Amino acid sequence: MVELKVRKCGNSLGVVLPKEIINRLHTGEGQPLFLIESPDGGCLISPYDPSLEERRWPRSKTSSPVIATRRTSLPNEATHINHA
Repeated sequence: MVELKVRKCGNSLGVVLPKEIINRLHTGEGQPLFLIESPDGGCLISPYDPSLEERRWPRSKTSSPVIATRRTSLPNEATHINHA
């Protein structure tokens, strides 16, 4: 678990990600990250756009539950954040 602090950035608020998290997400300055709400009320931060995956592999009523689950699962590089 990594504790993050919300800081003022100009007229907005932001979170500074430690270098170890930046490296784990394979991202850097100016690169997009996606904040994805999870069913348990938490959030995931991922460098992968989940809407691209859905467009590539649309869910099918005929596909098996295992395949459907794997298609919609996030990559291992996603970082989970719980809401307090």
